[in-house]
Amino acid sequence: MRSYPVGLLLISSMGTGKKIWDSEDSARSYLYGYARPSIAFQTNGMVNTGKVQLDLAPISFLSFYLGSAKTYRSLKKMGDFNCAEIVCEGQLERHYVGAKMGLQFGTYFFMNDYRFEKDRVLKRPGPFADEQATLIGRERYDYLTQNLSVLGKRITDHWSVGILNQYSQMHYHRNTSNMLLMFGEYGWDKWKYFLASGVFKNLQHQNIFSTLLMVTWQGEKGLTLF
Repeated sequence: MRSYPVGLLLISSMGTGKKIWDSEDSARSYLYGYARPSIAFQTNGMVNTGKVQLDLAPISFLSFYLGSAKTYRSLKKMGDFNCAEIVCEGQLERHYVGAKMGLQFGTYFFMNDYRFEKDRVLKRPGPFADEQATLIGRERYDYLTQNLSVLGKRITDHWSVGILNQYSQMHYHRNTSNMLLMFGEYGWDKWKYFLASGVFKNLQHQNIFSTLLMVTWQGEKGLTLF
């Protein structure tokens, strides 16, 4: 859940991982490589997305991924967008590639996720709204880049705090957004509770207070670090 731009999203994902190499040194059991195909579905009732993705990690803390997603939207209103002039409905197709890195130094940790994708509206003319980045793409298709960075500190076995920043930019239509939040996370067994507050800089360059709440249940984690 996010207060600005207002949003509620339910996400379910499942995949299977296979090691492609492993360290023979038991003291370095965290060093390995893997491949992981996965599927995911996300919805809030009016926006429904299905996607397939392949992750390839040459080493456990660095992975590259590619995927494809299709979104079906039945929105009459979307945030600050004028849906009479901007396409908010219909099908949106995404093809993307990206890279993730996760590092830990003592109790401090850092994660970065860079993603480049092509967004294309099907069967609808005109510039379109991207509900994930809350940006506007040019007519028919545009290219979106996003970079998510997290810097945090583990306080106890269950508590972590830190800073999250996500920058998004449309290539052709040339508009940007940025979300900068301070967060606290509590983890217990297979559950995680994440609460963050800060500012969201929208495509009109307005800084607006925003709060983000995530509740996560994770089954068998498998090989991935993320």
